[in-house]
Order: sequence, then structure tokens, then C-alpha cells
Amino acid sequence: HSNFSGFEMVFKSHLRSLSNCGEYDEVDDLLEKYETTVPVRDARYINYCDMRCYSQWARGDFSAAVEWGRVGHELKASSDIDTKYSVEHSLALAERDAGHPESALLLFLGGRPLAEVVDPEELDERRGAIHYGNVGRCLHFIGQIDAALTCYQKSALLLEINPTYEDMFNQGFVRYWIGELLAARQELTLARVFLRAACLKWKHVSPPRASVAESLLERVTQQQTRAPQIDDGSVESICLDWIMGRSSDS
Repeated sequence: HSNFSGFEMVFKSHLRSLSNCGEYDEVDDLLEKYETTVPVRDARYINYCDMRCYSQWARGDFSAAVEWGRVGHELKASSDIDTKYSVEHSLALAERDAGHPESALLLFLGGRPLAEVVDPEELDERRGAIHYGNVGRCLHFIGQIDAALTCYQKSALLLEINPTYEDMFNQGFVRYWIGELLAARQELTLARVFLRAACLKWKHVSPPRASVAESLLERVTQQQTRAPQIDDGSVESICLDWIMGRSSDS
């Protein structure tokens, strides 16, 4: 592996794509092979822990993800290893979804005052969509719904600026989260629009998550006595109207 420039970056990116697509057997096989190249708990072992953490998070095993994340975090904190590898972000994702959004929120804020991040008039493009989206998700779990929705809108807006392949994956997330939140507020038609948009975004880049979104969409649709039909061609334009702050008549 050491003979190939950029091997670690390419390997991790490949592994994440496989995890997102639900190819867990192949992920486990590759991680077992990677582990054989890490005979001691050095910097690359922290990278290994991060990949294990993300993989378990992607498949919804949050307790296992937290365990792997903490192993990597404690190794880095207790040693003098000087490394670019870090497990903090993956660990924060796992902690948040394992039911500890308060501790994850501190990491996602990155030292920023919460009041600044949730200010509807504030938008720092340098922070990126992931920053706002993950802060919003923590707030959603804590119960600060209006603040969460503000962060989701900021995240969704930034994801529309020069989107990449990876951004399509995250566009699915923010649409799903918005749809989930709107459903809880009984704004059912607009919730269905966002959930269908999430399905379409995830269809090719993360089929397992598309299935989750489809299941929630079916449950929301069943709550409406007369659920209006929404064609796929209109879904994304309605979402973009909401994201851009234009009025959306659900």
C-alpha cells in the first residue's frame, strides 16, 4: 500500500461509497484486508477505526460505530501520534444518532456560538453545508425544531452551489430531514414532496437510504385522507422553491 500515492484517500472514499450503497459484505472483506496492513496501533490504525466507525454508522449500528470511534479517539488522545487522521467527525455522527445529540453538537459547532449559527440572516459559505446540516440534526433531536429548520434550509441552499457527486448524497439527507420534520409538524403534503425528493436523490447513490425514505413517505401518505398526487417532475422544483425562500403552496 505504501507504494501507491493517495492510496489511503482512494481506499477510504471507495469504502464510504460501498457503505452508502449497502455493499456491507464487500466493505467488511476490504476492512479485514486493510487490518492486516496495520500490525501496530499507529496513525493508520486511527484511520482504520474511522472507517470502521463510518461503516457501522452507515448501516445503522450506532452502538458499534460509537465503540470504534471511541477506540480511535482515545488512541489519538492518549498517544503522541502526529497524524492527519481523525475519527472525530464519524464519532460525532454516531454519538448523535445513538441518542447523544448534545455532545455531538459541540463538535459540529466547532467553537461557534449556537445563536450565530441559527440566525436566519447569517450564512457563512466557508463553513459548508455539512456544518449547518449536522448542527440542525442535533437541534432536531434536542427538540429545537424552528432552529433546526433554519439550519436545514442553509445546508440545502449551500448544497445547490456547484454540487458534486458527494453533494447528491447529502442533498438526499437534507431533503429527508426536512421532510421528516415537516411531517412531525403535520405539513404533510410538503413533507411528502421532500421525502420523494430524497428518494430520487438517493436512488442510485444510496439505495438503502432510499428505501428508508420510501417507507416514511408511505406512512405520511397514509395519514392524508385525500393525498394529492405529486409527479416526480414537479418534486424538485417545489423543493428548490422552499430552499430558496420562495413561497410554496403545499
